[in-house]
Amino acid sequence: MAKQIINNPVIVLAGGTVSSSAQQCTISVNFDDTETTNFGSNGWHESINGLVGGTFSVEWQQDYASGGIDGVVWALATASPGTAAVIVRPAGTAAIGTSNPQYSFTVRVNGWNPIDSAVGDLATVKTSWPITGTVARATA
Repeated sequence: MAKQIINNPVIVLAGGTVSSSAQQCTISVNFDDTETTNFGSNGWHESINGLVGGTFSVEWQQDYASGGIDGVVWALATASPGTAAVIVRPAGTAAIGTSNPQYSFTVRVNGWNPIDSAVGDLATVKTSWPITGTVARATA
């Protein structure tokens, strides 16, 4: 199994590349546990995957300058309906393939903390936005 260091990922939010403002991101996809236990289960719980949901979490390095991440996310969070298309590729601008899959989805920008730091710390903001719809994974 190949090992990979993530050192140049691409994050596109609402059509703009915001990679230089992010220091960590996570795409989480989770399935509801749907109970299917019946009399033939011999006393054991049985279940299948149900509805799918997900979150996109990012730790941003805050930037209040014109065109910075604060203005970008503030505009998305205060717009109606407050959704944004997201694209993430772990190996940056390298060709999309099995070693650099592209994940595409839409998030609901339902929160933003413009100030979330202590005195003397790097100004960072953590977000966790729900994914709406599906997550597409492309390798070609």
